Amino acid sequence: MKRLALVFVFTLMPFAFAQGKFTKSFIVKIGDRVTKVSSPKEKHDVVSIILDNETLDKIIGQLKTADNKVISRVTLNPESKEVIQVDMRKVNQLFFVPYAPPGEAVELRFSQEDYEVPEKK
Repeated sequence: MKRLALVFVFTLMPFAFAQGKFTKSFIVKIGDRVTKVSSPKEKHDVVSIILDNETLDKIIGQLKTADNKVISRVTLNPESKEVIQVDMRKVNQLFFVPYAPPGEAVELRFSQEDYEVPEKK
């Protein structure tokens, strides 16, 4: 019975992740030319930020507030993911800022349809 439950969870989890069905998570997919963001429909006290590096480059960045307070520093290896928990009760605005390679700061906004941020020119 446990084996059946585990098989069920691990076979359906990738489909839910691909569809962006996590209701308390931001999913930030970093590509070569564009960064795509899926956001929760409503604001929550604690959210997960799922950073998905879809490139072949190592990405170094930070999660920052509007007043430049660093919430977390992140190093994403090529084609990898990382999950970060953030207490939004202390944060008004949240940004993912890639530094290496340099990229456009991505504001993580609640109650948005999926949106894209083009690469920095």
